[in-house]
Amino acid sequence: MFCSKCGFQFDDSLTACPNCGAAVDGAPAVQQEAYPAQDTFVPAKSGNKSKLFLLIGGIAALALVLVLVFVLFGGGAESTAEGYLSARADHFDMIDAATYTTVDVDFDEIYEAAEPLDPDDFDGDSNRSKAMRKAMKEADSTKLEDVFPLYLEYYFEEEMNEDGYEREITDIEVGSVEEITVSNEEFENHLKQYTKSLDELKKSEEYKPLRKVFDQCEVKAGDIDKVQKVYVLYNIDTEEEGEDDAESTSYYVIKHDGSWKVLTLEPLAPILEVFE
Repeated sequence: MFCSKCGFQFDDSLTACPNCGAAVDGAPAVQQEAYPAQDTFVPAKSGNKSKLFLLIGGIAALALVLVLVFVLFGGGAESTAEGYLSARADHFDMIDAATYTTVDVDFDEIYEAAEPLDPDDFDGDSNRSKAMRKAMKEADSTKLEDVFPLYLEYYFEEEMNEDGYEREITDIEVGSVEEITVSNEEFENHLKQYTKSLDELKKSEEYKPLRKVFDQCEVKAGDIDKVQKVYVLYNIDTEEEGEDDAESTSYYVIKHDGSWKVLTLEPLAPILEVFE
């Protein structure tokens, strides 16, 4: 029969409509809660929605895992080398550049180890002195943590624009990658020089406050899982007509402690200048 109230078709033996609960003519009324209305049933499309939500949730979880893997283990030798050069090219941002290298140290430790800067130490005509004076003036401070980021920016500008023409490093990209072994003679020499330079810094009384920082930069051959020599291409755009140029450089990128790092002490250079 058909329900006289909602039109739902059901078996003649029932005394109430299973859809809306309306009593069949002559039968006692049934409580609505005993027979939920149609819109409270779980229709087939609700199952599809549940599956869709599960699918979306699964994709989101997978994306989160991939992000965590990238953060914890790096994005590979190529992106590490490219990121390092990009950071250096961005106003000589060695704080950011250090994160791509074996000098990935806590700069707060460096700031704490530094004494207040003395303006008299930077009264020369070198690009370093000019940049430091300008940075201290703008920061209105002699604390390294206040001055250092500005110093890097101004030092880069002095170096890049030394002859009065503005220059910019652009179009950074990986050209090629060479897979090598830890026992490669050229790489061995590079690692030996890296270790020798680090040892000399540790022995220096001048840089004594930074010895804990130097310890964090140690790399032993036995701790290196993989080595790749990455060649990076870039352009130097300049205001000077006819002086644009295509350049290339290469980095040894090692897999160390589960992540890829450029094997270099270069990010320490501007810090060492401040402690001299």
